[in-house]
Amino acid sequence: MVKRQQMEKIDDDQDDPIKMQKAKEEEEEAIGMSERSRLISDTQAVVDGKKTSSKSFIQRFVLLRLLSMNGSEWKTIFIGCAACLFSGASQPLFSVFYANVVGAFGYCSIRERRSHVLNASLVFLIFGGILLVLNFLQYTAFAIAGSQLTQRIRSKAFGCLLRQEVAYFDQSENTSGAISVRLSSDAAAVQEMAGTRLGVICQSLALMLFGIAFGCYINWQLTFIVLVSLIVMIFLTFGDMSLRVWQGKQNDKIMGRASTLAVEVIHNMRTIKQSSVEKEVLRQYSDLIYEAVRLCRMTMVPISVLSGIYWTIDVYTMAFVYWRALVLVEEKQLTSHHIIMVVAYSMFALQAIKLMGMLSYRIAGSVSAAQSFFNLFDRIPTIDNGSDEGQELDDFHGDIKFDDVKFIYPTRPTSVVLNKFQLNIMPSQRVALAGMLNFHVVIEYYS
Repeated sequence: MVKRQQMEKIDDDQDDPIKMQKAKEEEEEAIGMSERSRLISDTQAVVDGKKTSSKSFIQRFVLLRLLSMNGSEWKTIFIGCAACLFSGASQPLFSVFYANVVGAFGYCSIRERRSHVLNASLVFLIFGGILLVLNFLQYTAFAIAGSQLTQRIRSKAFGCLLRQEVAYFDQSENTSGAISVRLSSDAAAVQEMAGTRLGVICQSLALMLFGIAFGCYINWQLTFIVLVSLIVMIFLTFGDMSLRVWQGKQNDKIMGRASTLAVEVIHNMRTIKQSSVEKEVLRQYSDLIYEAVRLCRMTMVPISVLSGIYWTIDVYTMAFVYWRALVLVEEKQLTSHHIIMVVAYSMFALQAIKLMGMLSYRIAGSVSAAQSFFNLFDRIPTIDNGSDEGQELDDFHGDIKFDDVKFIYPTRPTSVVLNKFQLNIMPSQRVALAGMLNFHVVIEYYS
């Protein structure tokens, strides 16, 4: 607008063609700088897309990369994984003891019945104590490893943020409010992923593997029915997590904008009050919240369908197990004792997979948070302030002279940092530079 007013004024004054030509050159230069800024942003987006597509397998698999970052705590993680394996392997044994307890009530003599039930109860008590120790080791080990990983991720993320060029923070998803939210909530979500949830995942997988081997030893036909159900539930869980991860990424962008707006309003509350724009600010914030709600409604129907199938599949599984068990008993290929063990194992396995499904929402949030951190770690800034490449001055005495210096960032060609800057600094001289930042005077001292 200012440029147009200048051009109109110059058009009226035909006696000054030099000013007219100068104004035209400045306008063309501003247009060219804006176009270069757009091209730089597009090029950076293409480069980031190519980097994402060329990631290795370990970089794509979030859990493996988290474990690789936590390599220094491999002993603690090994203790937790060993506890998970033993805890998962003990569940099929519970089905054996459960079948023995049920079979003990078939004795005619009260003394024999009482003796077998008491012995089975004692075994249950011993196994309960063992599981108590295993669960304590499991959750303690993964909690220690998760806290150490969170500390590393926060430190590395902050270091990577300091390396980024200024244009990185011009993007709407990289404002101060959005970055603060990521450093706090996303790091906590990653800690849960590498802590207690990792223990639940390992324990469920161990239960499934040992249970399948145990079930095949008893009867492969009944185990096959349970295995098909487990595979279907795993695929449903994966689909639910994929939808939630996508929803989480989109929702984080919207909530990051909302957080940025809230931070700016709070920091400039006096200006908001003086300008009487409370209703406009409230409208912008409400629009962002409504956009997040609308995004949630888009994914609500498919997630509800997946959840409905997920929570009813165990009922149909047990129905098929009972039907096939009846056929096997009629053909005298299976005894009632074996049926009780297989049914008990099926219930334990299905409940373990269901537990993973219950945690799918939180696991999806943790995966989304870890991916956002890894995208930051893998991003190579256009201007790397941590690089030691370039010209080094061998004989430097501190006599600095700036004469008519004009400086702009390559990634921000429309923002002039220095324009005809002149300054002479003598050796051992202290200098104070004053400037305006958000309507505040900022003074920086150098010595």
